[in-house]
Amino acid sequence: MKESLLTVRASSGDETLAEEIIGGFAEIPVSQAKLDALNSLTVYLGALKNTDKLKWGIEEILKFRDAIPPQFRNQTDPIINGNVLLSILAKKEEALKADPANAGLKTIVDLIKSKLPADMKKGF
Repeated sequence: MKESLLTVRASSGDETLAEEIIGGFAEIPVSQAKLDALNSLTVYLGALKNTDKLKWGIEEILKFRDAIPPQFRNQTDPIINGNVLLSILAKKEEALKADPANAGLKTIVDLIKSKLPADMKKGF
């Protein structure tokens, strides 16, 4: 229930929620709970417009992905790379089409693309 409420609040993209959502995610140890928290974080980053906070959120996702023990990555990478990062990327690419001069948004799109595995970059 708490996660569902957080996801609803996250959809606003309200910058004042960054510490609660991104900071809260950062504090969770590598666990199923952190994997579950990705949903709210994904929704939030998809709606967020602040480039610095977006970068922080993406970096926290990448830290989590890289901290997962290798023997479990075949289970978690499709979720983190495929569902989470590609979802955020799609929203930011759509926003970039509407505002092609937005250098900060371009930086975020490039950052996400650079952190995806090679087999996921084929469509770019």
